[in-house]
Amino acid sequence: MKEIVSLDEERALPHAFGMRHRWRRLSSHPRGDFRIFRVHEVTLERRALGVEGVDAAAALSGSGAPPDVLAYVIDCPDWVNVVPLTADGGVVLVRQYRFGVDRVTYEVPGGVIDADEEPSTAAMRELREETGHRAALLSPLGVVAPNPAIQSNRCHMFVARDCRLVDAVDFDEHEDIDVEVVTRAEALRMVHDGRIEHALAQVALLRALSAPAVEPGVEAP
Repeated sequence: MKEIVSLDEERALPHAFGMRHRWRRLSSHPRGDFRIFRVHEVTLERRALGVEGVDAAAALSGSGAPPDVLAYVIDCPDWVNVVPLTADGGVVLVRQYRFGVDRVTYEVPGGVIDADEEPSTAAMRELREETGHRAALLSPLGVVAPNPAIQSNRCHMFVARDCRLVDAVDFDEHEDIDVEVVTRAEALRMVHDGRIEHALAQVALLRALSAPAVEPGVEAP
């Protein structure tokens, strides 16, 4: 069992807890390409250097230099999520079957950002394709790391205001999507009671409905 480091030990080894300096990537090798993601096998060196170049991890454990670490990283394109708000107070949600959990889930529109595509452009494209709606104003809600333990990508979030239904849906061949409009209060209840269980959809909804946008909105194309 790993020994707990005391506060005095942490203060005595200042460099050991500067986490960015404890790891160095030695190599990365592709191990599989699965259309929507790739898997790489990564070898890392653990570099926990403390006072006067002493290896802090080895000093604390007494077991010598720590071995190299082998990890697997899933490389995906960046994603986008958009929370569509209508002028009369509605929130446009989508329901779709998800292969991973083998059931239908409530979410917000979103998907993969194409190569050389701006996140805001992808947000408007996904909104139109999955729901048939267009927005008058689009505002960023920030960026999150979907799963930094094993994934390298980011998810960009937006809120789309004054959305109107103007087109037929045009989603991908592997998608089967229903569109449902609920009130803002109901959308928040769905987050808190678990009906909306997708973590990234929850984050986007909570930011859009509980706090102002990170930046001022821009007129949507």
